[in-house]
Amino acid sequence: MPTYHEAPPELIERAKRSEEAFIELYNQYVGRVLRFLLVKTGQREVAEDITQETFVTVLQKLNTYIVRGAPFSVWLFQIALNNVRMYYRKNHASATSRLFNDDGEILFDIPKESGEHKHLWMDFFIEAIVSA
Repeated sequence: MPTYHEAPPELIERAKRSEEAFIELYNQYVGRVLRFLLVKTGQREVAEDITQETFVTVLQKLNTYIVRGAPFSVWLFQIALNNVRMYYRKNHASATSRLFNDDGEILFDIPKESGEHKHLWMDFFIEAIVSA
């Protein structure tokens, strides 16, 4: 298992003012972020897009980063995770409606584009009530 080193605080401070230092910071973390996002998404193209979005956000917000005892990577990976969540909310939440059982398991998905969306729900609930 590879050993990862955190960026020194002076590099982070320089990256706030210098494009070359930011590129150095980017090069130190881009592979780790991409691997993390590949695991989270299972799709290389999506992971690459979210990696790009993550570093754009880092570039925009780096001036707000303050060392508070946690490694820089904690802040960076939180941004990546937030971007994954936004991706799934934007691209998957509107695609289907889900019905869960009492244990939180998904019983089935109903595509929202389906013209039968409301009828399927009503049929399911009527059947559930009648069979209860």
